[in-house]
Amino acid sequence: MIPDVCAMPACTKLQYADHEQVPVIYLVEPTAKNLEAITSDLSRGLYSPAYLNFLSSIPRPLLEDFGAQVVQTNTAEHLAQVYDQYLNFVVSEPDLFHLNMKGAYHTLNSGQTSDQELDNVVDRIVSGLFSVVVTMGVVPIIRCPKGGAAEDICAKLDRKLRDHILNSKTNLFSDTKSSTTHSRPVMVIGAS
Repeated sequence: MIPDVCAMPACTKLQYADHEQVPVIYLVEPTAKNLEAITSDLSRGLYSPAYLNFLSSIPRPLLEDFGAQVVQTNTAEHLAQVYDQYLNFVVSEPDLFHLNMKGAYHTLNSGQTSDQELDNVVDRIVSGLFSVVVTMGVVPIIRCPKGGAAEDICAKLDRKLRDHILNSKTNLFSDTKSSTTHSRPVMVIGAS
């Protein structure tokens, strides 16, 4: 049986007879709203088993909240696998990618942007760039101008890469793909 594929929030839910076990593959951003929708689907018995694929790494507090929801709704048996896929970027051409963040430049450079909104945009950019780096399989040399959002992005990306390499049980950069790379690319952030 071919599983349903859901990408929140635009997920088409097909109706099946109650006795059928229909697998589903979710490809979603790790947000509280998406996790609540998945828990709702599982608790209503719409799909089983469920394969969760997150476009970026799910933050630990959000994962713990999701675990509590799954326990509370008694739906753990419907979950087959949970993956961080690191796919929250768009490849337009073989050597060109973008983060698909309309309005990000204005948000980063507007004097009317709140600190919370700025932090959210910076975090989304860091998450997207981390996904690009994971996909490349090699840790780049990161450069940026001093001051402003570019420096914040560089610092957070550098911290995220270092934390991953030092603290992760499954280092995404330790496979053969990265060990055969002879040179590290340079990532320039914020050239205006």
